Amino acid sequence: FPTAWSSGVPTLLRAAAPFAVTAGVAPLAMRLEKFILAGLEGHEAVALLHVAQLAVLAGLVVPASVRAALLPALGELRDDVRAMQAEVARTEAWMAPLLTVGLLLGAVIVNLLVPLAFPSSYSDGTLGEDARALFVLMLPGWGAAMLAAPALGAVQAGPNPWRYALHSAAGLIFALVSGLVLIPRFGVSGAALTTTFTALAMA
Repeated sequence: FPTAWSSGVPTLLRAAAPFAVTAGVAPLAMRLEKFILAGLEGHEAVALLHVAQLAVLAGLVVPASVRAALLPALGELRDDVRAMQAEVARTEAWMAPLLTVGLLLGAVIVNLLVPLAFPSSYSDGTLGEDARALFVLMLPGWGAAMLAAPALGAVQAGPNPWRYALHSAAGLIFALVSGLVLIPRFGVSGAALTTTFTALAMA
């Protein structure tokens, strides 16, 4: 290998390692409740939770996009803490209006689409819960992810990206503990609450 290329590989790997860890841990933290629910309540309960989570996961594209858009700008400001904080504050000012619109649209769209897109058992209580009610339980988690997006972008772009990896690992531990506490007691509603509390903990 060329000397310049081979000498840069360790640096590249060290820089990429925290993001690789986060890419593996973060999705698991948001899905761990499904494994616990499957073991306790069966696959029908998991299917019901999954339908409710679909809209939440679709909505999480928005805060993820905000973080992705901020990373180049915040990366350039990595060594200027005040400038980075100012950029984060400017972005946070837009989050509240987006949050309000997202909560209202999400509630309306899911309420209309679930009965149309899925069998009636997912919305009439046949499976024990209504997917639309579970979605409402998970909406606060989406809201927290929206509000936290700029600050988490700053952590990702900051001088110590391992903080973001540790943040995701803490979310995984929180998801495990809350799932083991809530799901045996509240079933699929407990799984939805686990999703919400995990999102709040990771915000």
